[in-house]
Amino acid sequence: MELFNEIDNKLTYDVRTIKPKHLPQTDVVKQFKKQSFWDITNTFYRNINHDVYFRPEKLQYILVDLDDAKIENINKAKKLNALLIVQTSQACYQAWFYCPQVRTKDDYVKTARYLTTILDGDMGATQSYQIGRLPNYNNKKKGRNNFLTKIIYKNTKDYILKFTEKQLRAMDSLLKFKPQTKPQKQEKQEVKGSTPRSQVESNPMPIHKKYDWYLLNKQKRKKPNSTKFDYIRILENDYIGDIPKSYILRTVNNFIK
Repeated sequence: MELFNEIDNKLTYDVRTIKPKHLPQTDVVKQFKKQSFWDITNTFYRNINHDVYFRPEKLQYILVDLDDAKIENINKAKKLNALLIVQTSQACYQAWFYCPQVRTKDDYVKTARYLTTILDGDMGATQSYQIGRLPNYNNKKKGRNNFLTKIIYKNTKDYILKFTEKQLRAMDSLLKFKPQTKPQKQEKQEVKGSTPRSQVESNPMPIHKKYDWYLLNKQKRKKPNSTKFDYIRILENDYIGDIPKSYILRTVNNFIK
């Protein structure tokens, strides 16, 4: 893509066409490696019943999958120096980040999980070399109404994502943290006024809050005599984006009750 090539004009891409799961799986996955995005914008690929995916072949380009994203999380991604944000359906987005500090697959995974916790994204899409939807191609997934994917934001100035040493150390914990995907939507409509079934059965906690409690419990095991100030500092040092102090204080107060 032209934008990525501004960073590295020798960058190559992994481009794939994949048939959606609701269609007969008779075709094999077609995989191409091209230097330019626009080399594969052939009418043939637009007309077949395949989704078209891509990713730069360097680990430093990190994808965060934002299913059912709220506008505040899209804005937060921009504040975190997102390089590119692609809208993939009516309420789903994919944000690309560029982080030169990523050198290994483990670096990629912990960085992707870290960004995903902050942006409340899909933890199931944090494996290394995660592919994303290619802009300007239709989303063939069932229920997506053949949505034409499009770039809604691109950043050509402050696109480099950097972490402090403290943040890098905190991110190491994410390699041990078991990722969880977002709960599936209930297919049947809940009775008006009743408690959603998902809350009755599991009462799921938001991904980012689970990780915060994970950090606090780790601190408590490591230093049982930690003070309230110690716990607050743990969470403050962990975040790279804007985080309300009221949230940190409330989380710590609930933890030490």
